[in-house]
Amino acid sequence: FEAEYALIEASENVRRQRDTLIAEVDPLVERAADAGDADREVALRRYRAALRDVPQQVGFPLDVAWPQFPA
Repeated sequence: FEAEYALIEASENVRRQRDTLIAEVDPLVERAADAGDADREVALRRYRAALRDVPQQVGFPLDVAWPQFPA
């Protein structure tokens, strides 16, 4: 059961990291929207959506390609 446990633990760790990143980007999306910076808002929303999709990646949870924070 060690392999199964390792997979579960890896999944939980990746999801926890993803959730932290989503929590950090949420206020940035709102600030961009409030400032009327549509381009920034769209880029941040795409980044947030890519973070939500991390568990659907083929290599999840052992081989995750993290989306890049928009410049």
